Amino acid sequence: MNRYMKLVHMEISRFWKLYVVLFAVTLLVQCGGVLMAARDYMSRRQHILETELLTDAQYVVKHGAFNLYTAMMDASMWIVAPIALSAVTLLLYTVFIWYREWMGKNSFIYRLLMLPTARRNIYLAKLTAILLLVLGLVGFQLAILPIEQLICRMSVPQALSDPVSLLEMIRYYYIFVVLVPNHLTDFLLLYGTGTALVILLFTIVLLERSYRLKGIIAGILYLIVVSLILIAPLYLYDYQTSFLHFDLYLYPMESLTIEMVLILIIGLISLWISLYLLQKKVTV
Repeated sequence: MNRYMKLVHMEISRFWKLYVVLFAVTLLVQCGGVLMAARDYMSRRQHILETELLTDAQYVVKHGAFNLYTAMMDASMWIVAPIALSAVTLLLYTVFIWYREWMGKNSFIYRLLMLPTARRNIYLAKLTAILLLVLGLVGFQLAILPIEQLICRMSVPQALSDPVSLLEMIRYYYIFVVLVPNHLTDFLLLYGTGTALVILLFTIVLLERSYRLKGIIAGILYLIVVSLILIAPLYLYDYQTSFLHFDLYLYPMESLTIEMVLILIIGLISLWISLYLLQKKVTV
């Protein structure tokens, strides 16, 4: 366990510089977007007041108040862009976290595989590191909400604002509904699917590292088979019309349950294949 924790620490420490960059980009871009939305709101108010004699209360009734929710909706691109950037970066790093070991003349993989610890600890450490990095970015996104809330309050007079609680933001803003699902089932489905995806990518990488060109072909075929298996419950063939119909014979909850079971099975099979390859096939 001690060696496993050290490996996890090593994997996270190797990513920390890029991690800080993602934090900084997210903070600056989103806060800038909120500030721009606030200024646009005040600019529209000023323009309307030049043609309509309205008090602040009348303006709010007629044109709506301002708060963090409206700011994020108006600046949606500035909110989503850094989140998408972080997601793509971590997705690419999920593959690179293995290939970096073979880079350079003095490949680090030599020392890594010769450590006096089970090879599965190397695998589990990389998997744990990716999951912790994902949760860390989600946590940081929630942590900066008070800062964005403060920007809203400082940029727009209180008479024109309609404060929204941070809990309401997390519960109703569409990005946070995805990142932090309100129901346990949705949370397990989302992050369980994410974990299975990471394991699947690890499997494809280890197939390539084990068999090179044949491994690439095997990885592509494995990905196609997995995709077909996951799609199959969503489409059932209707022999009367000769067409594929979406959810023709299954209730939504039944389809969801089947998908969760399939994802679990695929994740476990991929995990077993990965550990077998790392233990028996990956050599230096």
